Amino acid sequence: MPRRITKSATVNRRKPPSSKRGSPATRKGEQRGRKTFEQRSLMSCLKLYNSRKMASGSRRRSVKSCFAISPTKPPRATRDRSSKCSNNCSKCFQKPVSLKKKSFRPINKICWTISCVARSKSSTEGPLMNEVAAYRQLLRSEFSYFVRAAFNAMHPATPYAHNWHIDALAYELGRVAAGEERRLLVNMPPRALKSFSVSVAWTAWLLGKDPAKEIMVISYGDEVAGKLARETRELIESDFYRAIFAKTRLRRSAATDLETTRSGGRYAATNGGVIIGRGSDFIILDDPQKPEDAKSRTRRESTIDWFGSTMSTRLNNPTTGAVIVVQQRLHETDLSGHLLTNGGWLQLSFPAVAVQSQKFQLSLGETYNWAAGEPLHEDRLPISLLEQKRREMGTANFEAQYQQCPVPATGNLIRPGWFRSYEEAPDVPEYSQIVQSWDLAVGATGNYCACVTALIYGNSVLILDVFREKLSFPDQKRAVIRLAKKFKANTILVEKAATGTPLIDELRDDGGGYIPSPIGITPKGSKEQRAALVSPRIEAGDIFLPAQAPWRDAFVHEVIAFPAGTHDDQVDALVQLLGWKERDAYPAGGVESFDSDAYDNLDYAFSEAKFMEDEF
Repeated sequence: MPRRITKSATVNRRKPPSSKRGSPATRKGEQRGRKTFEQRSLMSCLKLYNSRKMASGSRRRSVKSCFAISPTKPPRATRDRSSKCSNNCSKCFQKPVSLKKKSFRPINKICWTISCVARSKSSTEGPLMNEVAAYRQLLRSEFSYFVRAAFNAMHPATPYAHNWHIDALAYELGRVAAGEERRLLVNMPPRALKSFSVSVAWTAWLLGKDPAKEIMVISYGDEVAGKLARETRELIESDFYRAIFAKTRLRRSAATDLETTRSGGRYAATNGGVIIGRGSDFIILDDPQKPEDAKSRTRRESTIDWFGSTMSTRLNNPTTGAVIVVQQRLHETDLSGHLLTNGGWLQLSFPAVAVQSQKFQLSLGETYNWAAGEPLHEDRLPISLLEQKRREMGTANFEAQYQQCPVPATGNLIRPGWFRSYEEAPDVPEYSQIVQSWDLAVGATGNYCACVTALIYGNSVLILDVFREKLSFPDQKRAVIRLAKKFKANTILVEKAATGTPLIDELRDDGGGYIPSPIGITPKGSKEQRAALVSPRIEAGDIFLPAQAPWRDAFVHEVIAFPAGTHDDQVDALVQLLGWKERDAYPAGGVESFDSDAYDNLDYAFSEAKFMEDEF
């Protein structure tokens, strides 16, 4: 359970000295009657920090301290080593309030969690740093707390409602800042604070940590780019920011360009705009395309071409520079779809309502299990509002922009919620098979070649791997042999089409004892008809996908877009495998021909698979 903020008894407050109206003493007394912004931010950040479930034995948890203190000017206090806080920390002590200084106005006692930097370098019970300095250091080191305080500074009249997805986003942004991740794709619905968190707060936070960094932020239009640039400038020039990052100052602040005194800065541009001659350490594409333009194939392809030809050359150091794309999905072949198809990107996808159970990393010692059917942010996007949006926008637009799952109107023969997930594949049990299904193409410049590797046990099919690449005929043969050896396949299925027939003949002639002899599959009926025949098996929940596989999103995207999607090679390989399983896998009457006791308890057979508790 999250720890609640405890309040101490009310402390007697001294009245401000009387003086003439307008005198400095009077104004000082009036100011004491209101909490400063830093006081409000301090209290709200600390409540958030204490409410988060930290990992057992965490370093930050071991130095929690409880005391009553004013964040503006802490008083003198004596230590009471015999009194520990409610966290039972060995290094904590109660810090009583002193009212000797007239300028000090205490606030209610709060449980103030100080990170290790808040202590002096002494390893013993040395004096604590100034509490405000500790608070500011927390904002400098933890972006998830900085974005909360920055929002309060920029929008004091709007209550900030924190949510776990901001922590998940902040964690990955921190990895990008540290150089651990260089390609990050974030798909979020509207009104989820994606632009403020990434294009405003994170860019300001980066410049605060290193004013020499160069950051480029690109949006679909001048109005949006200018608005984000103005918000960033206002944040950097605010008293709140200067108190945290005192060394970061702006030398020049144009409408869209912010330059620091260390020759770094934040530069704004638009999709298709001229950015020749300017490089960056970080490139952020925040909604690079308007929703209206996504309906046009020409404009979608233009955005993708511009990204590939222009943006890929703008990093100062291609080996260390990072690119972040933040976008609500608009079409299956938008920029996000293009990046997912080509691979190499870490995707953070936050649909408005979870369609599957997922686990997100919030910090080094904290994760969040997002259950299927749970809304992303109940306070900002309740179910009632989402249902209204669906009626207003239509299902197709809602699925794209809010659910991050753009599907053509003629697609959706197979739904994403039909697939189930597993964490780790089990050891191959008895009476099981490793089957590989190949869909081949002609030449290395045509369509993709796809191979689906699956573990079949009873009615369950665990997809172990999906291979997809453009290959020439010699490379196709080598790939079939290599993957068969890698997964120790018992059965290899190859469609008798394109290069399938000659490949089957060659493998049978010279494959020898290295791999099983391929089985040629002659397709019957149209692709849609074959997919419709096996779709009930998928709908029954018999198909399992690995939860963390890098190919998973692209695979599911292609399957649910069929038959109106751009590609169908992975679909063909999957449908061929499932059709063979239903028709030919167990010719002696199906699975019942084996010892039926082996299938009485499928959960036992997959006890080591560590299936996720909540499925789609």
